[in-house]
Amino acid sequence: MLRRWLTGLWFVATLLTALGTGPRAWAARYDGKLSIEVADELSGKPIAVRMELMNSRGRPVRVRAEGAISRDGYIVFDGQITLELKKGDYRFMIEAGPEYRTRSGHFTIERHAEDVSSITLRRHVDMRKQGWWAGDLDVHHRREDLPLLMRAAGVDFAPELVRENVQGKCQEERAAT
Repeated sequence: MLRRWLTGLWFVATLLTALGTGPRAWAARYDGKLSIEVADELSGKPIAVRMELMNSRGRPVRVRAEGAISRDGYIVFDGQITLELKKGDYRFMIEAGPEYRTRSGHFTIERHAEDVSSITLRRHVDMRKQGWWAGDLDVHHRREDLPLLMRAAGVDFAPELVRENVQGKCQEERAAT
């Protein structure tokens, strides 16, 4: 009887762990938190940015954060992000399209760290004031991600329909993904 009960308990614990609600899910999967706030230097208003984050070995760090878009080695967010990271040294590069100067830097995460860092980006040209508008005609992103990705890249226009060219042959029009 006891053996059956323990086997059943083991099965339930294994199932809960597999579903991400068991004892392992309760343990922190990170050592510290860093909140980053990025704003325009002159206005002080938050701006959408693209951030590349590398570990001490120079490898991209993949982070999932609420409200952010994580892609191949970079994160796009709108003004503020909280990163939950393992202990170690990190390097970053933050950009907001071609109108802003790129910022790079580094930080260290210690166990139980909770810190906030404010970063300002200097705008060196305002293309709209000079009558120029930016567009991207080669879009390969999900439609719901486009508004944030466009703001972070300084892009004003992107097509919702594209005609794909595969080996010199135009394919049917399709919605941009």
